[in-house]
Amino acid sequence: MYSLLQSAAIYGGRALAKYLLEHKGADPNFRNQFGESLLLLCSKGGHLDVLEVFRDVIVGIFGETANVNGQVLSSTAQKRTPTM
Repeated sequence: MYSLLQSAAIYGGRALAKYLLEHKGADPNFRNQFGESLLLLCSKGGHLDVLEVFRDVIVGIFGETANVNGQVLSSTAQKRTPTM
């Protein structure tokens, strides 16, 4: 299923992405039929401004950050140092 949010990610619609996420409750963790996240679609298209919108919304809503694959990582998990 194709969504407006996915279209904003692919074609660089920064204002549309921000509006849908902040005012219409669009899901920032949406994935297309191939399992590609919105963050990945932005990256593939070179739309860093839209990528920043998704990042800011994810951080603002969840207090967490996400990697380029769209996996939400808790802020505590990122700070953990692996033990050997």
